[in-house]
Amino acid sequence: MKKVVIGIVIVVAIALVAGFVPLIEVPYTITVTCYEDEPYEAIETYSETQLLVYELVESYTETDSYKVRYQIVIGGIVFQDEIVDVFYPVGYVTLQNKDSVSGTFGVQFTFYALEKLQAGMYGHPDFNFTDYLAAEDPDSYLDKLDWGKLDWDEVMIFCDVYDEQESLILEPDEAGTAMTAISDIDIDKHVWKWVYTITEPTKTVEKERIVTKYRQVERERTETHYKKVPIFEYLFSRF
Repeated sequence: MKKVVIGIVIVVAIALVAGFVPLIEVPYTITVTCYEDEPYEAIETYSETQLLVYELVESYTETDSYKVRYQIVIGGIVFQDEIVDVFYPVGYVTLQNKDSVSGTFGVQFTFYALEKLQAGMYGHPDFNFTDYLAAEDPDSYLDKLDWGKLDWDEVMIFCDVYDEQESLILEPDEAGTAMTAISDIDIDKHVWKWVYTITEPTKTVEKERIVTKYRQVERERTETHYKKVPIFEYLFSRF
């Protein structure tokens, strides 16, 4: 009987000890504060570079001239003494500033020129060197050729090139003309052509656009955690 009692006591003691030892895992929740990125739309100001607006009013060429004295003197005897006009091309480009601000416009003139004999030999389909040598007046033979048929792609590498840069400072709605004269080109002795390019000034314009930005906002969320509790605590929490 004594042994039975002792056994019961031991069992009870073990049960009590086991009841207070954290053995069972139970869930519990907590509320935590966190920060999140929240998107929102905003108006942003930015700068943009734009070319000034202009209008090409007209572009054309005219001729001008200067006088040269020609003399042929042989053995002290003057066989020819005359003053002649030498004609050369002048290019014109007229622009109008159509923008709301003033600016400096650049006009690049490029002239190409080649002596008619060389041009005929290298790029004219109707030129015949034998006929040229046989002509009573070789210059007249060259003048009679239709120079509109000249293949500029063929003769361009042989040309003399004349570049000139002019500037026009124009207020809004103001028009101006850039001009370049190439006196080294003798229209009677040379074939020639011209091209031009225009460089517009720029302006800075303030503009607006809608962009997406982010800001940090405070949020609360519930988190589930787990902990081990004694059996007795777990059982009492169920009631």
